[in-house]
Amino acid sequence: MDSLLNRNSSLLATRGIIAIILGIMVLVWPVSAAVAVVYLLGAFVLVDGVFALFAAFNYRATSKRWWALLIEGALGLAAGLIAFFMPGAAIVALVLLFGAWAVVSGILQIAWAADRSIQASDTWLYMLGGALSVLGGLLIAFMPGIGMLALTYIIGAYAIIFGIAMLAMAMRMRHGKPLFEPRHRMPPTRGHPV
Repeated sequence: MDSLLNRNSSLLATRGIIAIILGIMVLVWPVSAAVAVVYLLGAFVLVDGVFALFAAFNYRATSKRWWALLIEGALGLAAGLIAFFMPGAAIVALVLLFGAWAVVSGILQIAWAADRSIQASDTWLYMLGGALSVLGGLLIAFMPGIGMLALTYIIGAYAIIFGIAMLAMAMRMRHGKPLFEPRHRMPPTRGHPV
């Protein structure tokens, strides 16, 4: 497998360069990037909704619960259309959903850390993480515009870091070094294995 990867180092380098370019574009134009993501998700949800509607009508004679597919399709169709015709509202909805997740996740982390079964020295760190998650989620909920920008910047930074990692692996492969190298080499055994 390493030989296959070594032969394709230019593909890996191309992948890295594209990730870096996209990451820079996201950082330079965060609002446009957020709108593009909403359009892509909207297209996916719209197409998925249409397929669910077709499935609902195909199964209505053979399934008692064909209505579940009908509801799923209608919701997908509605969400996709909202994403296309009201992308700002879709962005705010996604950001608020993320904020709600952060608040709930933080509360659950704090509740878990309050359990006496974990070590006391680690409890405060987990509670701190939970409190920061709740605080971040509330900030996102009350300032969704800033939350959207923050999430967009995180995605852009991730893409750049990912691209650099891909380029580093491509250069390593191009110089004939194996992509994956064990940390400790086992000495060759003589005679019978232990």
